[in-house]
Amino acid sequence: GSTEAIVIYAVVVLESLLWFSFVALILGMPKPKAFYRKSGKWIDGICGAIFGAFGAALVWAAVKEATR
Repeated sequence: GSTEAIVIYAVVVLESLLWFSFVALILGMPKPKAFYRKSGKWIDGICGAIFGAFGAALVWAAVKEATR
């Protein structure tokens, strides 16, 4: 019911808040911050390629499904 939807929404919001707070805390520390500043372009590029490949796979699956 709607109670389950509210609980799920609250859990997702809380999980997101906790995760991004954790990431901010870690990246605010001197060593991780220095590593990210030095390697950030590579990390962003690799993550972009992974997300791009995942998106392309979703588009491919949708096109295959639509042409059945």
